[in-house]
Amino acid sequence: MAKTPKRKKKRVGIQTFAKKLRKRATPEEIALHAALRVALDPYRAGLYFQHPIGPYVADFCITCAALVVELDGNHHYTPEGVARDEVRTGYLKHMGFTVLRFPNRRVRNELLTVVREILAQCGTMKLKNEPVEVVKLPPGEAVNIRKERDKRERLEKWLLTKW
Repeated sequence: MAKTPKRKKKRVGIQTFAKKLRKRATPEEIALHAALRVALDPYRAGLYFQHPIGPYVADFCITCAALVVELDGNHHYTPEGVARDEVRTGYLKHMGFTVLRFPNRRVRNELLTVVREILAQCGTMKLKNEPVEVVKLPPGEAVNIRKERDKRERLEKWLLTKW
């Protein structure tokens, strides 16, 4: 009688874990992500949501400012959670990142203040909503820019009504 080979357990990589975290995001994470996308140019700033860094997954990472933003739920305030967060913060600082932590409650109640603190930490980075010099564009380009601006304004209104 031949032995059947044992099935190897499927390992979940950090990329897969980050994808699962994105799908199970909290309302506070979703709101902050939307607000940061309005405030920053996500491509130039390097804004990432649930971004793997070494063995950890950062809630938000702004690569051009070497900034990691973590939102802390209730489990972060247990003795074990505090110890894990200290190790994680130490690792991220060793990798050259600045770490900002905000409680979920604060994001829920003071979203715009939290966004301003994050932008202040980003420093001299060019923001998406800064005035730019006016140039004449072909008609098609002007329409695309207006659509983007209208989309951003609708999102800002939605954020203000929700939070």
